[in-house]
Amino acid sequence: MNLGTLQQAFGDMLLGQPSAIADAIFDNRPCQSARLSVYRNHFLTSLQEALCATYPQCRRLLGDPLFYKLTRRYVTEHPPLESCVVNYGDGFPDFLGASEELEDHPAAEELAVLEWLVERSSLLPPAKPFPFSRLEAVDPEAYEHLVLLPAASLRFWTAGYAVDQLFDALVEAQPIPTLSPETLYLAVIHREQGIALSRLSPVAMDLLALCRDERPLADLPGGLQDTVLTELADLLGRGLIEDFSLGR
Repeated sequence: MNLGTLQQAFGDMLLGQPSAIADAIFDNRPCQSARLSVYRNHFLTSLQEALCATYPQCRRLLGDPLFYKLTRRYVTEHPPLESCVVNYGDGFPDFLGASEELEDHPAAEELAVLEWLVERSSLLPPAKPFPFSRLEAVDPEAYEHLVLLPAASLRFWTAGYAVDQLFDALVEAQPIPTLSPETLYLAVIHREQGIALSRLSPVAMDLLALCRDERPLADLPGGLQDTVLTELADLLGRGLIEDFSLGR
């Protein structure tokens, strides 16, 4: 058995699949299976601990028995594709959304999305202050050519439930609110003081999408109307935009 085949066999064993690794490494002593199970249990437990660290509020919402049952199945069906586990678990929200056991927790998938984005944001540098002094030097006639750049740690998305309320209740150990489906626009950003979660208007979402795609303000449907300018001032005031360039 060459090295590549040996590694594949060991990986199959870790995931509970049929494997010839035992015959390749050990003789036929009775303790063979038990010795190998140490590696498999450590592998699965380590991945479950990584999910616990990323999704602590989902764990509180679902309770330990159900959460550990689901994470055990997830790590078996979706093993990491790289050696570093810092990026492991991005598919967990979709996995929860497809799990039949969560009929009583319809917002669990959305909560997991929020927790994933909170972690992604926390791994990036805090937002920088917007350079208003540089903006003052720009001719107002050229504002439509401005390309506004969102903070690197900013994450924004459309949610189907008020998961910000659910998240806060779980963090503060308050009663879990009853949520009905509704469309909300949410933003997460890493500031010097920590992670901040806030709601956005539909106009603000359009503005941030424009910024994310590095398109000039001239590309906004309807142009720089008063409503847009008001929302833009709010985004700047909240520190969601940290720089700009002047395109043509």
